[in-house]
Amino acid sequence: MLVTLGMGLTASLIPASRLQSRALSRSLQADTRSSHGIRLSQDLIIGQIAFCTILQTCGLVFYQSLRASLAFAPGFEIERLLYADVFMKSIDAGQRPATGRALMERVRALPGVEAVGMSMTRPLGGAGGTQGGTQITTPDFRPDQEIDKCYAQFAYVTPELLSSLDVPLLAGRDFRPEENEFPTQATIINETMLRRFWPGKTAHEVLGLEFQQWTGAKVKIVGVMRDYSTRPWTPARPLLFSPTSMPA
Repeated sequence: MLVTLGMGLTASLIPASRLQSRALSRSLQADTRSSHGIRLSQDLIIGQIAFCTILQTCGLVFYQSLRASLAFAPGFEIERLLYADVFMKSIDAGQRPATGRALMERVRALPGVEAVGMSMTRPLGGAGGTQGGTQITTPDFRPDQEIDKCYAQFAYVTPELLSSLDVPLLAGRDFRPEENEFPTQATIINETMLRRFWPGKTAHEVLGLEFQQWTGAKVKIVGVMRDYSTRPWTPARPLLFSPTSMPA
């Protein structure tokens, strides 16, 4: 940025100062035929200044973006995390859960693997209900009485997903295998959801409490997880996890 600024000043101010000299003024008065050349020089100088300004602006924007990228902390492990998309639409729907479990077991058996989890969303790829969410109802909050309609993002995950992301539980436990069956009766919420719907309560105090999802089914809070980013540079929103043996 400093080099660009210096070059811009050197290439612009020196010719501009020469244009204002008395000798040049007398030359313009003496020979009007040279006015076209001087006007062209002025246009070139204006173009140089404009181009340098654009370069400096782009450099500043790039610097700010790079700085924000380096400072961004998603809240989960990024150095040791390996992510992969798995498409199972070619597999019969009834065989997908068993195929998913077998795949996770094979990956878990690889040397160096500490935890394996699957989810309906990828890291930093958002969550269900990004534009709205799933509505929940608690004894203190009803969707038809709240400005935000009691929306919360959601994701179907397998047990051990939080361990694979290295997102700690502030209270409670992970899902159990028997809780995978639909309709789910257990959920894990994040800190933002705790503060939004149970203000004044601690993570340990909400364990065992129930709330109603938009489907009408009641779920029990079995864990509270630390906030993490579902999208880059996006403030945390209420988020709940539902257990599944194989995300859709």
